[in-house]
Amino acid sequence: MLFLDKQMNFGCGKIAFVMAAILALGFGWVCMVLAKRLRWVDRPGHRKSQKRSVPYLGGLALFLALGTTLFVLYQVGYFVAEPGFSIPSLLACLSPALAACGLGLWDDIYEMPARYKFAFQGLIALGFSQFAYRFSVFHIPGFSPLILDPEVAVLVTTFFMVAVVNGFNMIDGSDALCLGSSTVTLALVSAVAELDGQPQFAILGLATCGACLGLLYWNRPPARIYIGDAGSLGLGFLVAGLVVALGAGAPGHFLLGPKGLPREAFAYQIVVASLLVGIPALEVLLTVARRGLQGRSLGRGDQGHLHHRLAQRGWRPASIAGGAMGVNLLCGSIALAFLSGEKGMAVMCAFMLAILLGLGLQYLDYFRMLRSDWLDKRRPHYAVATHFAAMQASKLKLASHREEVLALVKQACHEFGAHECRVSVRDSSDRRWIWKWSEPAPAQAGPRVKDRVRIADTRNHASWTMENDDREPDLNMNLRVIMTEFMRDALERLVELMAGQENVVPERDAGKTDTLDLVLSIKGFKNRL
Repeated sequence: MLFLDKQMNFGCGKIAFVMAAILALGFGWVCMVLAKRLRWVDRPGHRKSQKRSVPYLGGLALFLALGTTLFVLYQVGYFVAEPGFSIPSLLACLSPALAACGLGLWDDIYEMPARYKFAFQGLIALGFSQFAYRFSVFHIPGFSPLILDPEVAVLVTTFFMVAVVNGFNMIDGSDALCLGSSTVTLALVSAVAELDGQPQFAILGLATCGACLGLLYWNRPPARIYIGDAGSLGLGFLVAGLVVALGAGAPGHFLLGPKGLPREAFAYQIVVASLLVGIPALEVLLTVARRGLQGRSLGRGDQGHLHHRLAQRGWRPASIAGGAMGVNLLCGSIALAFLSGEKGMAVMCAFMLAILLGLGLQYLDYFRMLRSDWLDKRRPHYAVATHFAAMQASKLKLASHREEVLALVKQACHEFGAHECRVSVRDSSDRRWIWKWSEPAPAQAGPRVKDRVRIADTRNHASWTMENDDREPDLNMNLRVIMTEFMRDALERLVELMAGQENVVPERDAGKTDTLDLVLSIKGFKNRL
């Protein structure tokens, strides 16, 4: 194959790879110890498969290793020795990744609301596409290329980057999955960059690949440290920036054709970029389609992702990560073969990928979403649950006393199937106030699960016990996610109302009464399925 025949020595990329791997191994241990001492850990809860608390800060360790590697290589002059090396291009791709790492680290520690995370992601991607690199032509096989206006090009690139970043965030739900997939993707991107004569991207990709590989020692199943949003968002922006910048010139100088019109760095640039991303891009497509067909909010989490479904089929985390790496390698091989002129090999790999995806989607029951009878039974449940949650959230904003907030909490517990609830809040004088509530469980209640949410710090928290219907895992997880979101809002409202209060009610029990007669009945829809 042509791309194997061409010599690729990668220059100082090899040194960057080894150095970043060793540093990530050391920084991973340091950050793991630090996270345990500061109690920055990921605790078991809804949408989480671990049975114990696992330290965060893996993402911080990864980018510390990457940044240290690049700084050392720059100081000793390795970058100057690389012909064609462009420091502005490297910084243009590294800067949004560092900003996203900081955003994710804040979210890991303080649990930023999803709408704010999306907003900041959009701003980071918008800045990159406006001032650094962007897609100027939309070209897919079978259609003529469409030249994009500058404003449209910025929006398309921003949308692509945000989608890729959230794809990386979605797959970060199983041990070694995100790091393993990123390792393969970054290796492929580095190969493409080296073939295209962009040593800065090859070195950046190989250094990040080495950091991922080094951190995999701590993140392999069973994981001893998680990369968190700091790692997944940072890696997502780094990969997204690299695949957009491949084949382009200096940042801010967009490619123009003979007539002064924008042109592609290479044919089918958006398609090739999506193939290089692989599993994260597939995850985003499937998630949008699944939630859209079910009438669910795109921003509300669930347990229907690829790794969740594979785990339900009995796959172990190591097998899930290995399978994802294999699919990423196959997707990247299509792009690499196409760019090197081996179109026959590209078509053969694409045919293999199509067969694999068809069989895989059937194996994971994704085609069941296309059955109207299956969807018609579940859409009302999602709609009722969403409207009820919105109604409760509106009432929380109008609540003027903590007793009104607690009445809304009892309503939510009753409707969402929670039989026990405990809220612990500290006032401005650091005095603890505890509220408990429970009601008799149904005679034929199924297995129960306990969820927990914290805000601001570990002092203010709530926990509750819900029924867990294994027959309808998607519906059950939807209720658990909505309940968690509501309880976080309720805690925040309680803290606001109790700020400055001098008289704090001591620990008390709300009793086992309160019969509710609601117009919207979530449990009624669930029981009729």
